Amino acid sequence: MALRQGEIEVLRTWFGKVPARTIKKIAALSIGYAWILYFSQQARQAEEILVSSLHPSSRGVGNLDEEGWRELVNAIGKATQDELLESQVLCQKWIDSFGDRNMVGKGAALTCQAFIASSGRHFEELERLSHRAAVAIQSSNQHYAFIWLKTAEIQAELFKGDIARAMSVLIQANKTAEKIQVPKTFLNKMFGTLELQILHEQNHHLVTQESAQASFDFALNYGVTDILWGCTQAYSRFLYHQGFRDRAMALLEQSRLASCERELSRLNILTKVQLAEFTLLNNEELGPPILPDECELTFLPNQNQAIQARMALVTSMYRLRLGKQFGVAEKYAKQALQSASAISDARTRIAAHYCQALAAFALGSSKSAKRMILDANLLSEHLNCHFTRLWIKEALLSLSPLAQDLFNDLPDDSEAKATKDPDVRIEDSSVPPVPGNAHSTITIKQISLLKCVSNGMTNREIAERLLVTEDTVKWHMKKIFSELKVTNRVQAVTEVRWTPSVGQPEGAVKL
Repeated sequence: MALRQGEIEVLRTWFGKVPARTIKKIAALSIGYAWILYFSQQARQAEEILVSSLHPSSRGVGNLDEEGWRELVNAIGKATQDELLESQVLCQKWIDSFGDRNMVGKGAALTCQAFIASSGRHFEELERLSHRAAVAIQSSNQHYAFIWLKTAEIQAELFKGDIARAMSVLIQANKTAEKIQVPKTFLNKMFGTLELQILHEQNHHLVTQESAQASFDFALNYGVTDILWGCTQAYSRFLYHQGFRDRAMALLEQSRLASCERELSRLNILTKVQLAEFTLLNNEELGPPILPDECELTFLPNQNQAIQARMALVTSMYRLRLGKQFGVAEKYAKQALQSASAISDARTRIAAHYCQALAAFALGSSKSAKRMILDANLLSEHLNCHFTRLWIKEALLSLSPLAQDLFNDLPDDSEAKATKDPDVRIEDSSVPPVPGNAHSTITIKQISLLKCVSNGMTNREIAERLLVTEDTVKWHMKKIFSELKVTNRVQAVTEVRWTPSVGQPEGAVKL
C-alpha cells in the first residue's frame, strides 16, 4: 500500500531498519526494496537485491512471479538509470505478458513508457500513452504512477519551452491530486522540482535560494536524469545570474560527480555543456570551449539533437566573443536553430535567434538582425520564457561590445513593451497555429498584430513596430478577418480575446 501511495522517502527509512537477512528471506520485501533503491538512485544495490530474491529459500517467490513483479521492477529500473530504449522494450514485453492480470503493474509500466516518450520528445506518443496510463492508474488507485505520469506531461511542456502551458498542467495536476487524495509528501517535492523550473522562467524574482536548494537536494536523491538536470540547470543559472558564480559552478560539479557515480552519461554530458558555457561567460580561457565529442552522443535521437543544439549555441557564442569570424558564428547559430526547431525546443530557438541576430548585425545586416530579435522577444513572451531571453541578452552583452549597439538600435520601446505584452511574431512555417474559434486558426504572428490593433495602433505604426510593410499588415488583417469570420478590427480583437484556448483548463487567448 505504501508503494502504491508513493511514500518512497518513508519506505526508504523503514527499510533501513529491517535486517538485511529478513529482506532476503521474503521475496515481497526484496522486490519492494529494489523498487525503492532504483527510485533512490542506487541501482547497483537494487540489482543485487533483485538477484537475491531469486534464491530458492526466499518466501513467496512463486506468487510474485506469476504477476511479473520482479520483471516489472527491472524494466522500470532501467529507465531510472536512463537506459530508456531497453526500458521501453522491457515494459512493452511486460505489458504483453502480465498486463491483463496485473492492473497496478500495468499502470506503472505505461507510465514508464509515457515518461520515456516525454524524454525522447515524442509528444504525440506521450499523449496516446498518457490516456492509456491514466485509465490503468485510476482503476487501480496507483498514486505513485499518477505522480510520475503528471511529471512526464509537465516535463514535456518544459522541453517544448511552453512555460505557460507547463504551469497550467501543473495547476491542474495539483487540483486532480487533491480530488483523488494523493498523499502530498512525495508529490509536493517532485512537483516542486518542476515548479522551480517554471517560476525561474516566468519570474525568477519569485525563486529563493532556500527553495531552489531544497528542490535540488530532492532531485539529487530521487530524480532521474531529466528531473535532476532540469533542476540543476535552473538553479545554477539562477545562482550565476545572482552573482554567485562559484556556487553555480560548484553545483554543476556536484551534479557531474553524481552522474559519474551513477554512470549516467547523458547527465554528465549535459553538465559539461553548461560548464563550458559558464567558463565562456567567465572569460576564463581564450581557447575554444571544451565540449563533448559528437561520438559520445549515443542516446535517443531527439535527446542527441537537444544536446547538439546546445553545443552549437555555445560554439556560436564563443565565435562572437572572438570579435571576428562572425560568419562562422552565424553558421553555428543556424545549426542550433535547426536542431532546436526539429524537436520543438523554443527556449534554445530563442537563444539561437539572438546569436544569429548579433552575427548578422556584425556582418552589416542591421534590419534583418533587428527582426530576429523582435521575433525572439515576442516568442519568449508568448511562451513565458522570460529568463531565457534575459539570460542570452546578458550573455551576449558580456561577450561582445557590438551587442549593445544592436539592442540600442531596436525600435523605440520595443524592449519595454516586450516585457509586458504576450504577443508573438515569428515565421508561420515554424510555429504551431494558435486556436481561434472552433472552425479556424490564426497564427502567432497574427496574434501579435492583433495586440497592436487592440492598443489602437494604425497600420503604419504596426508596420514600424514589427518591421514589415503596410501592405503586409493589410494582407494579414484580411487573413484574420477571413479566419475568424468577422468584418472589422473590433470584432477580430473581441473574438480572439474571448475564445478559450485549446489545451488550457480555463481562460482565453490573451492579447
